[in-house]
Amino acid sequence: MRILPVIAGLLGLAAVLVPAQETVAKTHAATRERFTLERWLKTPAAFNPQGLMGLQWCGKKIAFSFVRQAEGDFELVRAAPGEASPQRVLSGKEVAEALSTFGLRGSPAMLAGLRWEESGTSLLLDAGVALFRVHPPRGATAAEPAKGLAVDQLFRLPDGSSNAIYNADLSAAAFVKDFNVWVMKRGEEGRAVTEGGNADLTHGISVHRVEFGIKDGLWFSADGKKVAFYREDFTPVDAYPYVNLTPVPAELVPGRYPMAGRKSSVVSVGVHDLAAAKTVWLETDPAADEWHTNIAFTPDASELWIAHVNRAQNHTELRAWSADTGKLRGVVLTEDDAEWTEPEAPPYFVPNGEGRFLWISVRSGFRHVHLFDAGGKELAQLTRGDFDLSDFTGFDADGKGFRFIATGVNPLEKHLFHGTLEGTQRQLTTGRGHHTAEVSADDNWLLDTHTNLELPKAVDLVNLGGKEDVKRLHTAPDPLASFEHGTDSLFTVKTPDGRALHGWMMLPPGMKARAEGAPVIHYVYGGPHNQLVTDQWLCGGGRWNLWLTAMASEGHVVFFADGRGTPNRGIDWQQAVHRKLGTPEMEDQLVVLQSVLHGTGADAKRVGVTGWSYGGFMTLTLACRAGEHYKSALAGAPVTDWAFYETGYGERYMDTPAENAEGYATSNTRTHVAGLKGRLMVVHGTSDDTVVWQQSLTFVKACIERGVDVDTMLYPGELHGLRGPSALHFMRKSRAWFQQTL
Repeated sequence: MRILPVIAGLLGLAAVLVPAQETVAKTHAATRERFTLERWLKTPAAFNPQGLMGLQWCGKKIAFSFVRQAEGDFELVRAAPGEASPQRVLSGKEVAEALSTFGLRGSPAMLAGLRWEESGTSLLLDAGVALFRVHPPRGATAAEPAKGLAVDQLFRLPDGSSNAIYNADLSAAAFVKDFNVWVMKRGEEGRAVTEGGNADLTHGISVHRVEFGIKDGLWFSADGKKVAFYREDFTPVDAYPYVNLTPVPAELVPGRYPMAGRKSSVVSVGVHDLAAAKTVWLETDPAADEWHTNIAFTPDASELWIAHVNRAQNHTELRAWSADTGKLRGVVLTEDDAEWTEPEAPPYFVPNGEGRFLWISVRSGFRHVHLFDAGGKELAQLTRGDFDLSDFTGFDADGKGFRFIATGVNPLEKHLFHGTLEGTQRQLTTGRGHHTAEVSADDNWLLDTHTNLELPKAVDLVNLGGKEDVKRLHTAPDPLASFEHGTDSLFTVKTPDGRALHGWMMLPPGMKARAEGAPVIHYVYGGPHNQLVTDQWLCGGGRWNLWLTAMASEGHVVFFADGRGTPNRGIDWQQAVHRKLGTPEMEDQLVVLQSVLHGTGADAKRVGVTGWSYGGFMTLTLACRAGEHYKSALAGAPVTDWAFYETGYGERYMDTPAENAEGYATSNTRTHVAGLKGRLMVVHGTSDDTVVWQQSLTFVKACIERGVDVDTMLYPGELHGLRGPSALHFMRKSRAWFQQTL
């Protein structure tokens, strides 16, 4: 492992820089308090390693900025490579005072939301209901701030607006109000371009329950003259009776939930021409049961390209639609897979590339970039290797190259790579761990925020072409340095057929390799689209990881592992769970459990398992189908029956209940309740609209009917993710449960 040296004072950050070696020395020299759950919950934010808040390049200028605290305030500072110290740009109080003149309440922390414009001389501030241009004072210094901050209000949206986007030259905005799409030209009143919007007929909002990489519902064309948007009709979907428990008596909250094998919503796409004040609808077939995913305008705004996925999700067509008439021009390319196809990114058109575009596909076995001509003929596979691309981050300034995030040779890491249209590629970030990096406008400099198991967080300035390659800007102090806590490590276990299962484990304080007779907590997720085991501090930190760290401090061996079905191991690894969710994952988790017990000497008769959502499903699967291994289990918001889960996600992995009756029956946790040997608690929020409460209720009913004891804990009114007091209560409840049962 190579730890880059801290260069104190490079940007005047000596007060926040903590050399790794010095931290270790101080840790051993002091008498340390034991890290506990209560200590963490007392000040939870203190245990999140801090980077440089709001770090970004200043438009096309070769300078960068970030936000730091300063005497009860926040201030935005800016520096260029080679400068000795950062220069103050403006303060949070200045921005808040400026916003108050527009009748808005700002906060100093809003500085982190400022984004430099391309010129690098002004910034944009999106305040939700308004967009502002901020002109920093000229001549400001750290010693004597200049006065005269200028703030221009570019747009003021009507109350109740949401999902606002702005075109490139900031001459127009599009937003959602009352479930309808509105547009507004700068200096004019807004106007609705759709009508009839309601909770069952939405416009401009993400659709298909945010599957297939769908996150947005509005898109401007590159020239800013057209805006495309989704419309989703939920009326074909079965009504679902959510309940608001706050009033007396409780009241029904009508909703919709598309369960596997049942009717789904009908999605269509509109395009509004701002100049003509005209909307056209793409002539899609409302009777076609399909998914409309990954929308992109062509560079000249003449067409809209959409990846259409059939309901069975084994066939994808990238179709080209006229943005002026709504008529279909044709199919550009197709993807077929016996298990599933899952496009998660739109086509990326090569700048000045005569219609050529990049398409991300798993057709090679791993998620890579492929180059196509305008007619849809594949020209080349541009990125290669036994690793998966996770994000395409943009083209170079000259359009001849591009950048992407991928694991590289180690699936536990994330790095920034550079590729070319000729098919060459190189890794830009170096050193172990997870890297989040931004490249300067001239493609010569890199701001690299990174972490690994031993390094909480650091920020480096990297010269991509020079001799002086790396300068450390910031090292976050280890939040656990002054506490006594367990020793964590990454490990690998081989499956019977020789495949690698990666895991993370923490032993109780003072135990380096063995933990003879200690109880064990097996945390599990195990599902698609979630990789738990990574080379990051505390293996990624987060609420569950800190809870596990606290449980290790109280004498438990804690661990988790990724098995088949999880991402970043190639498509075959992911599709190994097709039509049999729960079974391959269970087999892999049991292999890891036996390895942990054998390697640590922990007590095999005192093992608990817990997880949330898919992890709740796996908790029930392990506790009921492999009950002889677990004395205790706590399942949070579990999927208990995939027939009760949503269409897009569930049918991708299981097909429909009619097509895969045996697979649904085997994965149904109610089928296996008689196999439960230890204590079990099931936890659920009563207003969960992701994994509906019915999932847990039917499981508990099955336990009652079979005379199987089960405990429950409900969180009234909570959704899929617990918040506030409920989250704190759950953390304490989880600890108490395992203290009692193990």
